[in-house]
Amino acid sequence: KEIVKMIVDEAKENIDKKADEEKEKAKAERERKEELEEKAESAKEQRKENEKLTEELVEKVSEATTAANDVMKAQQEVKAMLTKMKLIEDDIKGAAVDENL
Repeated sequence: KEIVKMIVDEAKENIDKKADEEKEKAKAERERKEELEEKAESAKEQRKENEKLTEELVEKVSEATTAANDVMKAQQEVKAMLTKMKLIEDDIKGAAVDENL
């Protein structure tokens, strides 16, 4: 009876030990999965931020390009006007100096 009891107790201990090991493995797997989910969520948020910054940069570049085009257009119009009026830039500068006197 004692031998049978010892064998049964030993079997119970082995079963309990294996069950505990399985619980630990499952817990570790859950923690790893949660960590991966957190990393994925963080990556999504970072991607959204990057997309927003990219859109802002594209908008700023577009605005800068438009402003540069406006300046170039104004310069071309001034040159065309000077040509039409048969003036040179020095004539315009001289007129500005005369106006100040």
